[in-house]
Amino acid sequence: MSTAVLISGQMRAAERCVDSILAAFPGADFYIHCVRDDDAHKADLFRAVAGESYIQEPMVERDHHHRQKGRGVHGVQQVLQQLYGLARVWETYVGTGVCLRSPRRSAGASS
Repeated sequence: MSTAVLISGQMRAAERCVDSILAAFPGADFYIHCVRDDDAHKADLFRAVAGESYIQEPMVERDHHHRQKGRGVHGVQQVLQQLYGLARVWETYVGTGVCLRSPRRSAGASS
């Protein structure tokens, strides 16, 4: 059984971290969903089994909803964009037919 690594997001820093990620998951199959921008070609560095890119439309957010106070994700739209990317990379993975079952716990599973 091999390991599947699902990567979602922008590829702007991919060239700086690809070697350490590949070393951490030797022989893993990579599945990528990324924003189609000037850095999207960097997804090829991971030699993905499957991948998809999309055009990220700018989302208007009023100042009172978005106040960045440091590093990280701030604002409702940014969180929703990340969740969208995670959902899409999962769909890309499942769409390959490699995934045989859902990761959701069964009703009788204990915590």
